[in-house]
Amino acid sequence: MRDGLETVVVAGAAGAATAFGFWLLFRFAVDRQVTQTIDREVPPRVRAELDTKLRQIGLTPQVGSAIANLANHLESAGVWRALATAGR
Repeated sequence: MRDGLETVVVAGAAGAATAFGFWLLFRFAVDRQVTQTIDREVPPRVRAELDTKLRQIGLTPQVGSAIANLANHLESAGVWRALATAGR
C-alpha cells in the first residue's frame, strides 16, 4: 500500500513539475507574440500619445510592473477566486 502511495505522489509531483515547465515556456511565448502584435498593429504615434497620457496620470512602467506583481500575488493567494465566488 505504501509503495503505491509513493508512486502516486512521485507521479503527481512529476506531472505538476512538467505542467509548470510548459506553463513557463508558453507564457513567455504568448507574451512575446502579444508584444510583437502590438508593435506591428499600433502606430508608433498612438503608442507615444498613450505613453504620455499614462505618465501624466502617474502610470509609469514601474507602476505597471508593481500592479502586475500585486495582481499575480493576489491570484496566487486565491483572492480573485474568492471575490468571484463571494456572491454565489
